[in-house]
Amino acid sequence: MYRFEEVVVPRNSWGFDIRGRINTRMLSPETLYEAYLVFELGEKGTKMEYFARARITNFFRGRELEIDRPGRQEKMVLIQPRSGRDDGWMEIQLGCFYVGYGLRGEVEAVIGYKL
Repeated sequence: MYRFEEVVVPRNSWGFDIRGRINTRMLSPETLYEAYLVFELGEKGTKMEYFARARITNFFRGRELEIDRPGRQEKMVLIQPRSGRDDGWMEIQLGCFYVGYGLRGEVEAVIGYKL
C-alpha cells in the first residue's frame, strides 16, 4: 500500500528521468523554495547506491530563463538505500528556486539516472 494516490513503478532497470512542473502563480511571490523528490526503492533497489543528476529550471512563456538563480545549475545527488526518513521513504533535495514579482511562468524539477 502506498501513501500517495499515484506511484510510478518502472518496468526496467535502465535508469529513470523524472520531471515535475508547477506554475509559479500557485506559489507565494518573493519566496525561496526547495524542491524534493520523495520515493521508495523496491526490493531490488534496497542494496544499490548511485548518483543521479538533478536540476531546477525556470520557464517564462515556454522558454528557459537565462538568469542565474539559486539551484539552477545541475548537480549530482547521492541516492542511498534507506537514508533519510523514518517511514521507509527516501527524500532528496533537488535544488532551490526563487519566485519574484513580475516573472511568472513555470518551474521544472528534474532528476535522472542512466546506466
